[in-house]
Amino acid sequence: MKRTFLYITAFMFLLAAFAAPVFAEEKGHDIPDYFVPPPPFSEDIFPCSECHADLDVDTNRRELDFHEGYTAQARGTAEVVS
Repeated sequence: MKRTFLYITAFMFLLAAFAAPVFAEEKGHDIPDYFVPPPPFSEDIFPCSECHADLDVDTNRRELDFHEGYTAQARGTAEVVS
């Protein structure tokens, strides 16, 4: 009985290992798509929201660049990131 369980578990693992790359290639990328609802944060948790609050939400996959020359505030200190 234990051997049967072991064989079935090994078979399922191998099946999943070989099937995952096939499904990823069909989508055009290797990152699985998951729907994750936003967590319940307070309003001021994201400092970017001050400038980006009026922008429409863009759910398309894209490369994001880092902003330069803004002031980052963490733990009560401020520093200019360039």
